[in-house]
Amino acid sequence: MRFREGMRRVSLAVGMLGFFGGCWFSASVPGSEISDARRWQRAMRVPMVRTVLGQASKQGIVDAILHIESLEISTIRIDKNGQVTSFVKTDGSQIFRPEAITIWPYFSLALWPILGFLIPWGGFRFLTWIISGFLDPPTQSA
Repeated sequence: MRFREGMRRVSLAVGMLGFFGGCWFSASVPGSEISDARRWQRAMRVPMVRTVLGQASKQGIVDAILHIESLEISTIRIDKNGQVTSFVKTDGSQIFRPEAITIWPYFSLALWPILGFLIPWGGFRFLTWIISGFLDPPTQSA
């Protein structure tokens, strides 16, 4: 087997390992932002929460902590602007208002596997090109 063919196969194998590593990384890191936003949206959809927030806005309640009787949510915190800042669930965990979600978490889901493949694959191709320049015999032109 020629050197170039062997290195081509190695670069593809390492590139595929990088692809799977990128898939694992993209599934673990940016997904937290998306899941936080989904948890916030689920908390905002609880019927008791919607009722209490509607009454609080009608009465002009600001900068307050509201304790409610719900199966999922026990406490709602409202800031000085009348916006909900956090929820405390009945199990004691807190849900904070997420920052505005950008396109980056969704873009990075596809970006990391692609980079995971291209960086090792391109690196091996580059090294093969350099090393083969020293190993291949020079060609003579007529």
